[in-house]
Amino acid sequence: MAIGWKQIGGNWYYLNAVSNGETGWSYQKESDSWNYGAGKTLPLGALFVSTVTPDGYNVDENGVWLP
Repeated sequence: MAIGWKQIGGNWYYLNAVSNGETGWSYQKESDSWNYGAGKTLPLGALFVSTVTPDGYNVDENGVWLP
């Protein structure tokens, strides 16, 4: 089973061994950052990058929240 960040079809996904299928903000301990997984505007679970998330937060080219 693949675990960690993987690029599939031009979108980034964070794969883990256990998932409940939810998307939204998730904390990545390795990089000490918060990232937002997509819902309706990108394929389910894809990472938002260089944009504004549906709840109004700016994220950088790595999908990291810009406070």
